[in-house]
Amino acid sequence: MLTLPKVVKRGAKPYVAVRRDVDIPFGPEINKALPKVDAWLAAHGLEHGPVLFRYNRIDMPRLGVEFGFVLSRKTAGDTEIVAGVLPAGRYATLTHFGHYRHLREATATLIGWAEHAGHKWDSHRDVSGEHFASRFELYPNGPADEPDSDKWETQIFIKLRD
Repeated sequence: MLTLPKVVKRGAKPYVAVRRDVDIPFGPEINKALPKVDAWLAAHGLEHGPVLFRYNRIDMPRLGVEFGFVLSRKTAGDTEIVAGVLPAGRYATLTHFGHYRHLREATATLIGWAEHAGHKWDSHRDVSGEHFASRFELYPNGPADEPDSDKWETQIFIKLRD
């Protein structure tokens, strides 16, 4: 199930993550990255919000992704943990409820809607792919805390050009 696509204004939001270049499917990378970031946060006494996948570069099937967590306040990273800020701005968004295998179709719905409405992404292309100012997914819940995959929630956001 999908919510209707819409444009929202978001404030800046800090996060921490590990940066990886991955090929689709990238499930094994998630299983290595998120526990590493979670342990780093615990060692630094920091609580986190939802899981974050930030897509910095897309050149299908190769992606430049950051796997991590949203925070309530800024912090500094280290040699492996990247600290960043999701920029404020206008975003095209929708929410998908269900199994992750349907996320490609959910993302295609959002992209198609935005293009039909005349929205332009805050991105640029070069030989290595399309680079986004801010394109990410938030996962308020998932398999670890919700056994019913029909209730898994994924929020998809792509920053629009101002």
